Amino acid sequence: MPDTAFSPIDPVPEIDPEFAAFGGSVKNPPAAVRVLSALLRFAFRLLYYQLAFTYDLVAWIVSAGEWADWRRCVIPFLPPGRVLEIAHGTGTLLLDMAEGGYPVTGIDLSGAMGKIARGKIRRRRKSAANSGSALFPGLVQADVNRLPFQAGAFAAATSTFPADFLFQQSAFQSVHRALRPGGVWIILPAAYPEWFAGRWLPDEKLISSGAVWRTLIRKMEAYGFRVRMEIVRRPRSRVLLIMAEKR
Repeated sequence: MPDTAFSPIDPVPEIDPEFAAFGGSVKNPPAAVRVLSALLRFAFRLLYYQLAFTYDLVAWIVSAGEWADWRRCVIPFLPPGRVLEIAHGTGTLLLDMAEGGYPVTGIDLSGAMGKIARGKIRRRRKSAANSGSALFPGLVQADVNRLPFQAGAFAAATSTFPADFLFQQSAFQSVHRALRPGGVWIILPAAYPEWFAGRWLPDEKLISSGAVWRTLIRKMEAYGFRVRMEIVRRPRSRVLLIMAEKR
């Protein structure tokens, strides 16, 4: 597979106006929304690039130790075949999927995340050197909006806690092309602590019925996906999954 690299300062595809509208007027959002959006983008950029080495610790803290468990919720839904992880981050889920017997490739735009993931893979290789054959992930630095793979190359794709590419039409098209017919894109966009879900979302339908999710489903279906929602119950939380099957 090509080791295709894209600069982090490449033009970013526009977010669909229907999604942008949830933050206020597309052309003239409120000042508070603009400031908050800018701060969040700056924080995430630092976390994915300059401060990538802190990502696992930050994720563990903000999730009260549940982060790895949440991400592994996608694995039972994977069909047999090659898997693409979109925005692989530090590579922990990549290794979990490979350990489960899946041939897996990860893409990420951040070279810093790629470096950390490669380090984890090297360490896993060393520890597995005397334990027989094992599968190890492949890594490609690439943009989800321009996936450098043949059409139909993957049986499944995963995205856990994805960035704003989830709301970009070009990402729908790119992932749809990379999946084989019947392939599934499993997206984990949110998780809720049980104390919160039990009190404020007693009916699980409330978790998956928000306006942004309804809009996302409609858009994905327009691009050739059949979409359903799943709620995975964990001992201390509930995890929302979007299952988008290529028609």
